[in-house]
Formats: sequence, structure tokens, C-alpha cells
Amino acid sequence: MPLLSPSLSYEAEAPPPLIDRAVQEGLRVKIGEAAYRALAKTAAGLKIYVEDQGPIDQLKQLLAREGRGRGRVALVLSLENDREVVVDLPGGFALSPAGRQAIKSVPGLVVEDL
Repeated sequence: MPLLSPSLSYEAEAPPPLIDRAVQEGLRVKIGEAAYRALAKTAAGLKIYVEDQGPIDQLKQLLAREGRGRGRVALVLSLENDREVVVDLPGGFALSPAGRQAIKSVPGLVVEDL
């Protein structure tokens, strides 16, 4: 039996990396605004598979809205003959949980957490 259950509520103070891990494990976490901002700045990053140019403008807007942080964003672009190229976007991004979810919901993108 797991130590924590996703169906129950828990209240605790924890450092951002621990909160991020809890969210990845499917637990709902209620955090304050300061913790939310700190969590966004510690995010490891996203690997985003892009098949065509369609979703690029929406992705650009979402990343601009998130602002700068420490999260790495890598775009994986498909080339001919089943080849791919990985482009690391310069700088870093504050990838909040809401921002990550917004990016994952963009049609035409396949997104992996790093």
C-alpha cells in the first residue's frame, strides 16, 4: 500500500523538488504562490516533438508567458528519411505546472518531461 493516496488531501511544507515529484506521482498538491514560483524555477524541462510549423506560434506565446527560469526546453524536429534534430532553446524557462499542462495540450505537439 502506498504511503500517500491521490484520493486524500495532505497539507505540508516541502521544498519545490519534492512538490514537483509528488505532482509527477499523480498527487494533488496545494501550494502557496511563493512555493508555486519557486517550483517553476526548479523545473528540469520539456522535450517537445514537433511534426510541422503549425503549433510553433502558440508554443512561442506560452513560453513567453511563462518567462525566464531554469527549465530546459528542447525541440525535436522531424526531418526526411526518419531523421530528427534536437534544438535546445537558449536560456531557460519558468515551467510552472499550469504552463507545462498548457504546452502539453497544444495540438500537434508531443511533450515529455525531462
